[in-house]
Amino acid sequence: MGFTGHLSVYAAVSLLISAFAAPLVARWRPVLSGYLVLAALVFSFITSVFLLKSVIDVGTIAYFMGGWAPPWGIELIIDPLRAYMLVIVTGISLWIFIYALRDLEHELKEEVICWYHSLYAILTASMAVMALTNDLFNLFVMMEICAITACALITIKRKSASKPVLIILSSARWVADVFCLA
Repeated sequence: MGFTGHLSVYAAVSLLISAFAAPLVARWRPVLSGYLVLAALVFSFITSVFLLKSVIDVGTIAYFMGGWAPPWGIELIIDPLRAYMLVIVTGISLWIFIYALRDLEHELKEEVICWYHSLYAILTASMAVMALTNDLFNLFVMMEICAITACALITIKRKSASKPVLIILSSARWVADVFCLA
C-alpha cells in the first residue's frame, strides 16, 4: 500500500492530535493554540489534495486501520468521490478557521478560545472520517461526535442559547439515529 494509504489517516489524526494539544499549549502561550490547529488544518488539507491526486492516478484505495480487515477492523475506502469530499471538508474548514482566528478574540472570552480551537479540530476530524469510512457503525459514531461538538461550539459563545440548541440538536440526532438504524 505504501505511503498513499496512510494519507487518509494522517488527515484525521493530525486534527485529533492538535485538538488534544491546543488546550495544553494555551496554558503556556494562548495565542499558539490557534496556530497549532491552523497548522493541522493546513496539513490535513494538503494531505487530502495529495490523496485525491493519488486516487485519480492509481484508483480506489482500501485502508485497514491497524492492519485488521473487516469485520474486526475499521476499513477506510478512498475513491475519487470520497477523496473529493475530503478535500471539500478540509478546505472549507480551513477557510472558516482562518476567518475565525481574527474574529474570535472579539466574540469569545479569552479563557474559552483554546476550547473553541480544540472543538473545531474535533468537528473537522469527525467530518473527515465520515467522508472516508466504509461501515455504518463508524459513520454513526462520527455523526454523534460531529453533533456533540457542533452543539458545544454553538453553546460556547452564549450559555443562554444552550438549552434550545440542545433540544433542537437532540431531536435532530434522534431522527437521524432512527433513519440510520431503520
